[in-house]
Amino acid sequence: MRDALAAAGKTAGVSQEAVDDLATEIARARAEADVRVELTREFSDAPLYDFSARFEGHPGFSRGDMLEPYDAAIRERKEELDRKEVVPNDLEQVVARAAVVSEGTGNTDTAGKMVEALKFGTVPEAEKIREERQALLAELAEPREDAPDGEKVRLAQRIYRCMTFDQTREICDGRGSLLKALKSDADRSQVVVNFKALHDVDIAGPAPWGGLHRQVAQTLGVRTVQAGQGKIPKPDTR
Repeated sequence: MRDALAAAGKTAGVSQEAVDDLATEIARARAEADVRVELTREFSDAPLYDFSARFEGHPGFSRGDMLEPYDAAIRERKEELDRKEVVPNDLEQVVARAAVVSEGTGNTDTAGKMVEALKFGTVPEAEKIREERQALLAELAEPREDAPDGEKVRLAQRIYRCMTFDQTREICDGRGSLLKALKSDADRSQVVVNFKALHDVDIAGPAPWGGLHRQVAQTLGVRTVQAGQGKIPKPDTR
């Protein structure tokens, strides 16, 4: 990924028109994804619908009283987008250039994956990601009794949107800078217990981070609690 992004600095022999066209394509897809997810959440807060809307292009409502109004509303909102100029942001411009420059090189697949990832919706700014990460750690430091599966899935989604795989592995192992920054051993222990307990629930649907969720679950070896029970054990803080 670093190599692909580094290539974005190349200007000689690069078609600016191709870069602009791809950046505009990414921006439009990103805007449509944001609209789909926003509208889907007006109909239901179920994570599966959210994932399907973002990653498959439609929430997949089966009930007519939800499907028909959604389809009518999404047509209207896309028509509103058609009347606006969706401008590519800086990240979309950089990734578009990286993709164009990388065509026919060893970075082609990586650049293509970055392009597709940006089409799934707005990427939060770095500061917002750091703020969300701190908020999540504060939530995980609190006891979570009888957490329903849906709540676990939503919390897991937030985690994988703002933490790297290495950071999640460190939490599983009870180490790392994120845990060290917490106030007490009790908080650190509670975060580890709650984090592990989130992996008792499988992630259904098309969310790409579902594979990472399962990979982390496998590294834990033994599930913390039985799936569906939602019982999160309290850590030993003695």
